[in-house]
Amino acid sequence: MRVVPGIAALEAGIPFVAAIGVFDGVHLGHRGLIGRLVATAREVGATPLVVTFDPHPQLLLSGRTPELLCSVEERVRRLGALGVEIVVVEPFTTELRMLSADAFLDRLAAGRDLRGLVLSPESGFGHDRGGTLTGLAPRAARDDWRLEAAPLVEVDGTRVSSRRIRALLDAGDRAAAEALLGGTPRET
Repeated sequence: MRVVPGIAALEAGIPFVAAIGVFDGVHLGHRGLIGRLVATAREVGATPLVVTFDPHPQLLLSGRTPELLCSVEERVRRLGALGVEIVVVEPFTTELRMLSADAFLDRLAAGRDLRGLVLSPESGFGHDRGGTLTGLAPRAARDDWRLEAAPLVEVDGTRVSSRRIRALLDAGDRAAAEALLGGTPRET
């Protein structure tokens, strides 16, 4: 597994299928999405690639970062253990925040072979979170790449999310948080 310090450093010509997000904690929901990413990449003969962000986007959006479930280094390690071959750690800047989903994909695909994108039904990226399954479907059809929907993962009838895990940790329910994380959460 390789770590690339930003999209600009990603080599030209590479065929890839991407997932885009923070992936804090690489919890059970993330693992379902990454499983779909790796399978889709194999099907289309491409490299499974994740674009993640540092710092957490909430720092620019609200002025503070949520309590992180794991460090960037641990996030990268966990993604690699799931079969991701390239992790791009993109600096989350004001300029990036203002990019539309199309402009972000233009930057990611520039000189490279984008063969697919995997999102959950709740995923969204780009300015105003315009990069959704519905919003990107016309572009995927026009540019001839696969747009895959990863299933949402629920435990006890509730969607697994980093926010839910943080709430469980804050409430002192370490065992429930660990079950959703699929491993040891941050110290509380």
